[in-house]
Amino acid sequence: FVGYMESHDEERLCYSAGGLQGDALTAALGRAGAGAAFFLTVPGPKMIWQFGEIGYDYSIDYNGRTGEKPVVTSEYLAVPERKALYDTYASLLKFRRENPRFFDKDASFSWNPSAKVKTIDCKVDGKSFHVVGNFGTASTSVTLPSGGWKDYINGGTLSGSVTLKPGEFRLLTDF
Repeated sequence: FVGYMESHDEERLCYSAGGLQGDALTAALGRAGAGAAFFLTVPGPKMIWQFGEIGYDYSIDYNGRTGEKPVVTSEYLAVPERKALYDTYASLLKFRRENPRFFDKDASFSWNPSAKVKTIDCKVDGKSFHVVGNFGTASTSVTLPSGGWKDYINGGTLSGSVTLKPGEFRLLTDF
């Protein structure tokens, strides 16, 4: 089975968030990045629909349901928040490519996808990664699993707890 967050049969995530500008655009693109973190760190093949990695926000019905949609890659990548989402996708895909064992059948994978703060834990061959994301509407402090963690996307190290803004996530590794 191929997993996907967006497809040709439904509105794109950032379109569904509404015509966004300023802080609302920043928040929506942050949430899209958090969604990508939880999508791309789950085992299995993935499909990224056209321009999801830059927060494409044209309606599926633009120019008719099956009509040609505008290609706005260069314009979107000139927007820092959209470029940050693109870079998030690139980092997550690099993580998958460089750590294929995490996505094998014998890896220990668990997740909590139902709360406002969602988590993923995966272990294999003495290595672990932990994803934590805030899908709520207020900042929240999250207690991390014990030990020291490297922030794969942002750099630096964390332990104890981390405060996440709405739509913010961390991909943490112990290697």
